[in-house]
Amino acid sequence: MPLCVAAEEGRTEVVETLIKAGAARNHQITKAGDTPLGLAIRSGHESVVKLLLNAGASVHLRNSKGEALMDLANHHPTLLHMIATLDKVGRLAEIADEHLNSSIDHEFKATVIDFVSVSGVLTPDAVEIAVDELLQTPWVSTTPDTSSASFRWLPASSG
Repeated sequence: MPLCVAAEEGRTEVVETLIKAGAARNHQITKAGDTPLGLAIRSGHESVVKLLLNAGASVHLRNSKGEALMDLANHHPTLLHMIATLDKVGRLAEIADEHLNSSIDHEFKATVIDFVSVSGVLTPDAVEIAVDELLQTPWVSTTPDTSSASFRWLPASSG
């Protein structure tokens, strides 16, 4: 399907033209089950993803491997954010009281940096920890010595 090819190759103008012409935004390739949106996400084409999302492409379809769009966007933080913003039932969805679902806290890591004395010099010692674990134990330390000066909440990379 032309929309799938254009989305995978990041051809923004072609995707826009095909959408205006009524191309099926949620068409799934027969064997792989990928959609134009999934192909654009896998290839990291932000402008094409934005076009497809604005055109109403579904964020809930999975390919034949069972991969959700969140799985495909895992290494593209901007794309992950774009999908999470629209996905009202997925694992990064917000719940009714407007607090983030706790499952999002497991998707991201925080960095805890303690400063330990090595030969009289304060030296940083860092550990990455899942955000949900950090929230449960906010005084986690990289060292057994709890008297060291620490930074407790520095964002790291996504899970």
